[in-house]
Amino acid sequence: MRKIINYQSKFLAWDKDVIILATQAGILAVVFSLMQVIFKPENDAAIFAMIGVFIAALVQTVGIRVNILNRVKASLILSIGAGFTTAIGCYVGNSFIATAIGILLLVPLVGLTSSAEHLSAAIILFTVDLFIIGSGAPSNSLHLAALNGCSLAIGSLSLAIIALIYARPFGQITPIVTKYKFSFKGVFINYQSNLVFSLILTIAVSIANAISYLFKMPQGFWIPMTALLILKADHDFTKSRMSHRLTGTLFGSLLAVLVALLISDKLILALMMLPIMFFIVISMARHYGAYTAILTVMVTVMMNLMIPDGYLIATHRLIDTLLGVITVAITLWILNPSIHKLLHKKQ
Repeated sequence: MRKIINYQSKFLAWDKDVIILATQAGILAVVFSLMQVIFKPENDAAIFAMIGVFIAALVQTVGIRVNILNRVKASLILSIGAGFTTAIGCYVGNSFIATAIGILLLVPLVGLTSSAEHLSAAIILFTVDLFIIGSGAPSNSLHLAALNGCSLAIGSLSLAIIALIYARPFGQITPIVTKYKFSFKGVFINYQSNLVFSLILTIAVSIANAISYLFKMPQGFWIPMTALLILKADHDFTKSRMSHRLTGTLFGSLLAVLVALLISDKLILALMMLPIMFFIVISMARHYGAYTAILTVMVTVMMNLMIPDGYLIATHRLIDTLLGVITVAITLWILNPSIHKLLHKKQ
C-alpha cells in the first residue's frame, strides 16, 4: 500500500511539473507573438522564437522525470544544435540537392540513436527535425538564415531560464526520481540493431522530401517532417502514430479553419497562443492525436500572425500529412521485407 501511494505521488508530481512547464511555455509564446504583431509582422524571427519555445517544451516534457538542472543542460544543447540546423535548413531550403544531402547526412543519426535514453534521442530527433522545418522558410541571405537560427535558440533558452528561475525558490532543483539522469553517454547504444530502421527512415524521408520539391507543394516541408516523426522501429507503434497523425490533423484542420475565419484580429490571435501552447504541451504528455490536432491549430494561428488567409495553411497541412503518411506506408510495404530478406541471405 505504501509503494502504491509513493508511485501515485510521483505521478502527481510529474503532472504538476508538466502543468507548470505548459504555463511557462504559453506565457513565452504570448510574449513572442506580441513581438511579432507589434514590430515586424513580415519577419520570421519571432515566429522561430516561438518554435524554439515549442520544441524546448516538447523536449522538457520528454525529460520531465529528470531534475531541472539536467533539463536546462538538455535545453542548452538543443538550442545550439537546433539553432544551427535551422539556420542551415533556411539557407539551403531553395536547393533540392542541398536539402537532400542534408537529409542523407542527418536523418541516419535519428535512426541509429533511436535506442538511446529518451531525452538524448529526443534532442537528436528535434535537432534534425529543425533542419527540415528551416528548409520550409528558405532564405538566400546568410544573415536572415542565421537570424532565424539564433531566434529559435533564444526561444528555446528562454524557456529553460524561466524554468530554472521558477524552480529555485520552490525547491524543485532535486530530481523527482533520482535514477533518471540526462547524459549523451551510450547515445549510439545498440546502433547495429537499428541499421535497417535507419536505412528505411532515411529513404522514406528522402522520398517525402523529393515529393515536396517535385510537386512544389505549399508548406511542403510537412511531408518529410511527417515521415520523420511517425516512422518508428516498432511497426505497431508506427501504425498507431499514422492513425493519430491523420485523425488529429483532420480534426485540427477543421478547428483551425474555424478559428482563422472567425478571428482576424492579430492581437487576439497572439493572446490565444497562451491556451494553445498550454494544451499542446499537456496533450504531448498524454495523447499524440490530441497533440497533433492542437499543433495544427497552433501552426495556423502562427501563420495568421504574419499573413492573411492563414487558414489555407490548415488545408496544406492536411494534404502534406496525408502524403507523408502514404510515403511511410508505401516505403515500409516495399522496402522492409526486401531488406530483411537480403540480411537473412547474408547471414
